[in-house]
Amino acid sequence: RWIYDKLKENKEVNGNFYENFIIFLEKMDKDLSLERLNNTTDLRKVFKELTKDKNYKHENANLGEENIKNKLEEKLNNGTSTEHYWFYKLEYLLWKEFKEKDKYFKVSKNKGDGGLEYPFGNFDYSKIKDTYRLTRKNSIEHIQAQSRANEWKEVQDNECSEKCNIDCFGNLTLISTHLNSSLLDKSFNEKRNLIANQLERGTIESLKMLLVYSKYDKWTPEECKTHHNEMIELLKNSLEN
Repeated sequence: RWIYDKLKENKEVNGNFYENFIIFLEKMDKDLSLERLNNTTDLRKVFKELTKDKNYKHENANLGEENIKNKLEEKLNNGTSTEHYWFYKLEYLLWKEFKEKDKYFKVSKNKGDGGLEYPFGNFDYSKIKDTYRLTRKNSIEHIQAQSRANEWKEVQDNECSEKCNIDCFGNLTLISTHLNSSLLDKSFNEKRNLIANQLERGTIESLKMLLVYSKYDKWTPEECKTHHNEMIELLKNSLEN
């Protein structure tokens, strides 16, 4: 009901209801995200305050860059226990970045210059903005499979500070149970080939996963950490003033 009321309100006041509604939703999501960074959350309270006062500012809004980053690290490096919400939020941010700046999904003509040439160089990334749909997923996938954790044995006691272990956010993605089952126990290269086949059918389940398999031709704790830092930075920037 509140969605209908808000759309009606925006349309009647200034006619720019779509643009204003997107702004409202992004502001609401930011405040709810900041609330989720707390150990005890009251999302209903934040929602009520925001719908009552358009100038509402969450108490965590001035946490500062380092504190927000630390809180995100605490929330996101939890393997299959990581809240699904943060994957959904990241998917939206990646899609929006692609729509507006083409920062992450830029195909390179020359391999090795930082763009996405390998191994999906023939894939038309411009299709993403029109074909990708953010839908409900229910299974957290480990890009470096849990059954292959011994391959990253030297970093398993690491807490994602210098290199990633398999439960760090950089090694995780949210996908369907069906796709997760098809990827079970497979190597990075085997998974990448399956994702390539999925692309040929016009299916994209996760932009985060697509980014990994597009950008990296191998998957080590170092590559994982690079990706991890990029995704944490994107989330952090969305929560700053």
